[in-house]
Amino acid sequence: MNTLLTFFTSLIGFFALFAAIWLMHRPLNVHASSQRGARLGHRVLEWILTAWIFLLLFQVYGLLSSNRGSEPTSRHEQEQSRTIERNREAMRMFETCINTNDLKLGEELIASTAAFTTPVSPTPLFGAKGYLSVVDFMRRSFPDVQWKLENMVADETTVAVQWRCTGTFTGNAPFAGLQPNGKRFSTTVMNFYTFDNEGKITGDVAATGIAGILQGIGALP
Repeated sequence: MNTLLTFFTSLIGFFALFAAIWLMHRPLNVHASSQRGARLGHRVLEWILTAWIFLLLFQVYGLLSSNRGSEPTSRHEQEQSRTIERNREAMRMFETCINTNDLKLGEELIASTAAFTTPVSPTPLFGAKGYLSVVDFMRRSFPDVQWKLENMVADETTVAVQWRCTGTFTGNAPFAGLQPNGKRFSTTVMNFYTFDNEGKITGDVAATGIAGILQGIGALP
């Protein structure tokens, strides 16, 4: 913006100087003047005008070079922004998917080759069906289990999500060796989701925190 303003300022100055020389050359007929100083001044203005032309050409070149250099960066930033927003929107849809156990929506969001490792299965679970089987497992113990997306940070390939997971232990299946007791839980869960070029989820890594320590020492299954 500053470069463009400088160019237009120089352009206005050029036309003002050109008008001054024209007035001296035509209406005042300075070349026919007997005053040597007037003719010399006219000549100096012509030299300045010539130098000014080179200055304008240099500024035009600078503007063109600047535009050529900035356009690819701008396009890249726009594409980057679209990809990030696509991933964020996918996570908002994913929230709906896991809370409704919608397999069709899950297949739109999760790559069929995505492998998920969970404590509920000795082998990896694949695709939307595999991922939502964990939701089924949770619902057998906590029929009202819900995940609320509280915060997320995204880039082109990864989205970090802070979930609020709640549920009531009123199901018909035990959990972690305990029988249903009607108690309610509310906990924060962190997950990192990776995306492919098509915008589908290809991986999920959970931040287990203290639960991982308790599992490691045998306090939790």
